[in-house]
Amino acid sequence: MLGRRFPRKKVTSVVLLSVLVLSMFSFLSNESHVGEAEKDTYTVYAASPDSKDLLGEIDLIESYESFVVARLTSSEVYDLKQKGLDVVREHSLSTIALDGFVFDTTEGAPEVPEFLQVGELQSGTIYSYLLQFIGPIKTDWVEELENTAVQIEDYVPYNAFLVRMTPEMKETVERLPFVQWIGFYEPMYRVRPLLWSMTEETLVEIILYIGESNSQVLSLLEDRVVDAYDAGGYNIVVAQIHPIHLPVLAKLNEVFYIEPKNTMVLFNRNAQAVFQTNKTRDDLDARKIWDMGIDGRGQVVTVADTGLDYDHAMFRQSNEFPWFGDQYNVTDMNRRKLVRYMVMKKSNPEDDPWAWKDSARVWEEGNITSGHGTSVAAAAVGEDGGLGMSLNDGMAKGAKLIVQDIGTVCKNPIHANWWDDCLTYIPSNYTDLFLPAYENGSRIHSNSWGSYVSAYDIDARMVDLFMWNYPDMIIAFANGNGGPCSWGTKHNSGSPATAKSILSVGMTEGYGNHHNVSCGSSTGPTADMRRKPTVLAFGSGTSATSSGDPYDEFNFTSEGWFGGSSYATPLTSGMAAMVRQYFEEGWYPGGVPIVENSFAPSAALVKAMIIASAQEMPGNNSDMSGEGLYPNNSQGWGRPLLDDVMYFQGERRKLIAVDNETIDYTGQQKNYSFNVKSSAEPLKISLVWTDYPGAIFTFPALVNNLNLLVIDPLGNEYKANVFWNYSDPNPGESRPDYGFYDMLNPVEGVIVKNPVPGDWTVRITGYDVPKGPQPFAFVVNGIVKPSSVPPIAPPMNVWAELDGASNQNVKITWDLSSDDPSLVDHYAIYFSTDYNEEGAGYRYRGQVAAGNNTFIHPNVGDGNILSFYYYVQSNGTGNETGRSAQQVGKFVRILYQGMELVSIPLELKVDSIQTVLQTVWNSFDMVRVYDATTGSWGSYWAMKGYGEISTLNHETTFWIRMTATDVFVVAGRVIDSVSVQLFSGWNLVGYPCLRNSTVSESFHMVSFVTIEGYETNPPYYLRTLNETSTLATGYGYWVNVQADQTWTIYTY
Repeated sequence: MLGRRFPRKKVTSVVLLSVLVLSMFSFLSNESHVGEAEKDTYTVYAASPDSKDLLGEIDLIESYESFVVARLTSSEVYDLKQKGLDVVREHSLSTIALDGFVFDTTEGAPEVPEFLQVGELQSGTIYSYLLQFIGPIKTDWVEELENTAVQIEDYVPYNAFLVRMTPEMKETVERLPFVQWIGFYEPMYRVRPLLWSMTEETLVEIILYIGESNSQVLSLLEDRVVDAYDAGGYNIVVAQIHPIHLPVLAKLNEVFYIEPKNTMVLFNRNAQAVFQTNKTRDDLDARKIWDMGIDGRGQVVTVADTGLDYDHAMFRQSNEFPWFGDQYNVTDMNRRKLVRYMVMKKSNPEDDPWAWKDSARVWEEGNITSGHGTSVAAAAVGEDGGLGMSLNDGMAKGAKLIVQDIGTVCKNPIHANWWDDCLTYIPSNYTDLFLPAYENGSRIHSNSWGSYVSAYDIDARMVDLFMWNYPDMIIAFANGNGGPCSWGTKHNSGSPATAKSILSVGMTEGYGNHHNVSCGSSTGPTADMRRKPTVLAFGSGTSATSSGDPYDEFNFTSEGWFGGSSYATPLTSGMAAMVRQYFEEGWYPGGVPIVENSFAPSAALVKAMIIASAQEMPGNNSDMSGEGLYPNNSQGWGRPLLDDVMYFQGERRKLIAVDNETIDYTGQQKNYSFNVKSSAEPLKISLVWTDYPGAIFTFPALVNNLNLLVIDPLGNEYKANVFWNYSDPNPGESRPDYGFYDMLNPVEGVIVKNPVPGDWTVRITGYDVPKGPQPFAFVVNGIVKPSSVPPIAPPMNVWAELDGASNQNVKITWDLSSDDPSLVDHYAIYFSTDYNEEGAGYRYRGQVAAGNNTFIHPNVGDGNILSFYYYVQSNGTGNETGRSAQQVGKFVRILYQGMELVSIPLELKVDSIQTVLQTVWNSFDMVRVYDATTGSWGSYWAMKGYGEISTLNHETTFWIRMTATDVFVVAGRVIDSVSVQLFSGWNLVGYPCLRNSTVSESFHMVSFVTIEGYETNPPYYLRTLNETSTLATGYGYWVNVQADQTWTIYTY
């Protein structure tokens, strides 16, 4: 039964924050009794495909691979639970959750004042709509929607998208059977709610849709514009506006969202022992992780802050030389500590001396600069290397350092115009901050600054966007110093620390009281109710200090007190560097460094390790938000203790780490088994994923929602993030067979203090994956070992051919896996429009049951001429998969009337000229091939049906005379490389490569005289190519060489 559609102006109440909290969490109370004839919506989870046979005759809304969504009576719910099925009440399938506006689409959208409505519709004009599906979003639904030419923008909670389309498109789309509701993305929704109450001029960011011009906004605001920049494709205009401007701007079709512009502020010896082993600082084994050689070596930590006083012993090159080489312009890993100093002031940096160095630590009348960057960097990676006698080396003392100077010294009006540190040079687009560090070898980025705004805003989204695009970069932000007893502005977690995928760091009290949470530490949750901070570290200690002059050597070894979440964040970043080193040196899984075991961990795995190591804080202020349980929004997951998660040979407590697995589509489920050998140690399971960047106008910000369920040998089921309260018998522990799945956080955990020995199961389900595939990582630590699951062999001999009469359908075949058939559950097919050798970026397309070896990928939309690439994966009944070594593809090129020069970038299963040219068979009359060995031409005449040539393949380049324009399509296997014999003189060669490249890239190993190519558009003039000229996939070229030689071209 399809979802109903309702008039968009039906009156309902606008639900604001307080009501939202109630609506999201009221379901945590016991379910009310419903009458036998009355139905509510439920999700029924199936432990295996066979479990669905237990469902019987129910009112089904939609079926997925691992669950169904259905309308059930209370007696049906009871019966299904008695059969052992997990039945969960649904409260959000018809909910649209925006920041400040939450409504049930079965009752219609909120009433909108006329001056904030879209207004009269114009035929053919693109408008913005909210489109809700009947259930969690399926990949097939998205593809079908894309085929209507609708522009899909952002995911919207729940099971909805923000889309852009014309009114005519809307009439087509709303007839699709999986579309439940469509309503306008009204101008009222496009403004951060707090701005509607502003009475004075305010600095705002006006964010435009990707690809939209900012010219109209610039013209409207004129001299009110402060800045204009691009961030992740969005055009953003920063302007000082009056309240009267808001309705006018919000009604512009190109405007996506308007929000306040944030002001960013700045928010050892004892730490070394506590975070490694939690032993006293003078204990001989206190720094055990360092003693094992894991101190961050081989890692590069980037600190973005006020600069660095690099002649300090913690950073200087040697006693004689504070530095060597051009550290401002050249990255050199041979430097002892500081490998690069990046000046982030891009316009006339020489005009500001503070753009090149740190401020001084001064506390006097009229001057309160702190040398913040120097102290932060020392806490992360500082080491005096015998140049001094400090015992306060940084957490990752063996790591290298990149400094990004985003600060200057300026007058601070809050402090009576005193001189203070100011973060003036933070790039507007955060990619310009993170990417230079990444490209220079850094994978840990530490930021001890932020704002007072707890919303998921454009700043937070930019951080998540970078981490999504660069998933091996772990980024840490200070959670803030705005706790209940803060001396400054009190605030919850402040953006960008509100980003989903980062490490957000709060603070404990100092050494000796480090079991207490500092009451100055900003608490969570974020505005959309996600848990913050992630973890805590020391909020006070001793660190290096700055004199304000990196050449004076005045403060060669000076140290002083340093505090706040600014101190906690670099300590945690240092721990992240040590975790990365642990995996990159191959310590996992055997507990000793083995090169063959080394791998670069994802940011998600690094974060999962730090969370899994965290210890509950039992002392003062451990629950300042009054939640009554752990983990909570005061301490997050607690204080890290690396020795609890890093396994070393001979230890009883062990580690299981899984990285870069993916949930590819809604409903997919993956099971992992492990064995608990003893209940003498607690068991922890931590699941983390770097989530797709959320929409800044939605509430919550989570996009891809994964569910973690852990099942013990007795059948008890532990839903992640469901814990006993402090008043319950087992506080701080997961509560079995209780509660609801988390729909807010991309971090999920299970803690069992006395686990039952035996085989356990980790089950990860993609409840809603609108932006898949979604990579994830998880760790298990305790007295555990992996269960023995036989490996699954990959499919072999994979081929692709065109399927019969259709030019677009592709038939993919393979040899069945050689494994025991009982171990193979199904074969899944993945595809992409861009070839990637490793299969990254591929999307799930479909599957066939074990025993089948053929899959048909149908035409993706009439007239769609995209090329596609595929691989096949065998999926086991356990947790194993096997990806085919071969990838196959479909290549498409338009051939225009006249002579066309063509090459084929795929190996063909059948290479007869009739099969190769079947898609253009009625549109050509002649094919010619040049033979360089004889200097002669061979031909095939279509009308006569014969000629000197009978086959065409990836080593052949041919002229074809088209009598009419048509679409040439072939399907075959992707090949690694093609070797072409070049003979002295002129050779006609193809370009069978899956990506365009330049002449210098492709022919750098060939000694050629001249290369000539034809224009790719009529009238196809022949022209001489230079080294930067582009070689295009599927085209051909003339190459003149003086001597015989071989040209090898790699096809990827």
